[in-house]
Amino acid sequence: SAPFPMDNMADSHTKTLFLVRHGQSEENVRVNNFRRSYQLLRQGEHLTSADWGKFGSILHVDTNAPLSPKGQEQAQDLGERVARDDLLRRRGVQLAVHSPLQRTKFTLQPLLVKTFPEVQAYQGNPMAWDEQGIQDVPIPVVMQADLLERRPREYIRGPLFAGRFERRMDRLLEWLAERPEDTILVVGHGQAFKRILGIQFEFGNCDMREIKLTRSATGKITWEGDPLLVYRGKDNGKGGQDEAVVAARLRLAGSTPAKQDGVVLDSAGDEKLAPSAAQAPASGD
Repeated sequence: SAPFPMDNMADSHTKTLFLVRHGQSEENVRVNNFRRSYQLLRQGEHLTSADWGKFGSILHVDTNAPLSPKGQEQAQDLGERVARDDLLRRRGVQLAVHSPLQRTKFTLQPLLVKTFPEVQAYQGNPMAWDEQGIQDVPIPVVMQADLLERRPREYIRGPLFAGRFERRMDRLLEWLAERPEDTILVVGHGQAFKRILGIQFEFGNCDMREIKLTRSATGKITWEGDPLLVYRGKDNGKGGQDEAVVAARLRLAGSTPAKQDGVVLDSAGDEKLAPSAAQAPASGD
């Protein structure tokens, strides 16, 4: 459900957002290794020296962690699928937004490079992906500081840090609503998307979802419906989906593909429709 109350929609303005969580990062790998080792400890299992190393890796906090090898593969795969469907052109995406962290920059790059050869000059040059953005490509690219992942101190309860993350996400939502573009691609972070969408599940790495944002004549901001799954990130599995998730790609295809195990597939076997049955949310980071 939308985190903001509905308002009079007369003279309202609606825009479409394509939201992408970054590919798997080295920090995601450390957290996942810690969880697995911790679970073994709780079960009374003997930890090997390698397991203890993974358990201790959580002490190394890197808030600007790079993509892992798997994350790089996920980003390339998503870029290839988006280019194959020509989604950015066909849906009229007018702006690409990323956070200050390198894992979002290097997830966004293949999305643009695979579709727009003009962006090739910027690939591998993170200095070009700065606050001014890349303006001489078909889709302008802008870094948005408030899109930053939830910082460790923003998890701390108490008067000093209380509400900081929520206020930052409110600024992000306001910024998106005020942008003049009608269709925006946003590459960001799981906790940020959970907050602004008011959802209980977390995007998988390199999942892309579509949702419509409406601002009424009186300034109230609402989300229309659920975030629709456009592409699932490579090797993310099928768990952790919200209820009644519908793939936006079906509207592009203009046809009804075959179903297999409750999932709609295209001729190449790519997933187009997540199961509509309720499932337990996946725990992400």
